[in-house]
This record gives sequence, structure tokens and C-alpha cells, in this order.
Amino acid sequence: MSTNQTFILALYIYNGTAYIPTNGKEPGGPFLEIDPVVSIPLTEEAKLRDALLSNMQSGHPRLSHPFPKYKIPVVVQAMWLKSWSSMVKLSYGYHLRITDGKHCLYFCAKGKAKGVDPERIELPSERTDNLSVINFVIEHIHSLNLG
Repeated sequence: MSTNQTFILALYIYNGTAYIPTNGKEPGGPFLEIDPVVSIPLTEEAKLRDALLSNMQSGHPRLSHPFPKYKIPVVVQAMWLKSWSSMVKLSYGYHLRITDGKHCLYFCAKGKAKGVDPERIELPSERTDNLSVINFVIEHIHSLNLG
């Protein structure tokens, strides 16, 4: 990644399934989770790893039009839930932010609002490439017995 570029990857865990939304980038604005949302059972570790790496390699599509402010989030729809608050109560969330090659991983437990005071997980110093970071996330999921 070149200087001052940020990449965001989101991963949500609900009912033994991983949900990975695409993160689009609004012109001059924020990242926005958009379709497609890939869903993979946690038992299919190789497919999960491939999907996370594919999401990272594809980057962020540029959004050319504004999205409605009150649209139900795509990941909530993919989980067949009715609201963001339901998702917060029932799911776990991971957010990986990569800026200038530095990886920061954040985790939100069930019942904790996503993006509000998440737990920052320190990555071991040897985990510097994308595959190592993805493997670390999968190991963390297993350590919590999420799938």
C-alpha cells in the first residue's frame, strides 16, 4: 500500500458463520460496507482464509453516488436480522485497519456496539504480512470457541 492509504476489512461472526462485507469508499468520505457480503461457515477454515485474502486483494471499490443514511446495513440483511442493534447483541466483530503497512486489529464482543470502544488486539511482531494477520484472526476465533 502506498503512503497514507488505508485499507479496512470487516468480519462478523454470527451463528457459526463468518460474514465478510465489501468496504466501498465514498469520494472524499468514509468507508461503507456494501454488497457483496460473503458468508462462510467457520468450519470451512480454508475457504474463510481465501475469502479474507481475496477481500484484501480486491481493495475498496469507489462509490460514485451517495448512499441513503438510513438504509439497513448489508451485513444485517445478510444475517437475516432486522436491525443493527440486533446484530450488536448477537454477533462478534473484527475490524482490521492497514495504514502504511501497519496492521491494527480490533475486536468487539457480543453486546458491545461495533466501532464503539472496541478491544485492540496487539499482533505479534512476526505477524506483518496479510496472510499471517489473517491466520492470527482465525486463531483468535478458535480461541474464543466461536466456531
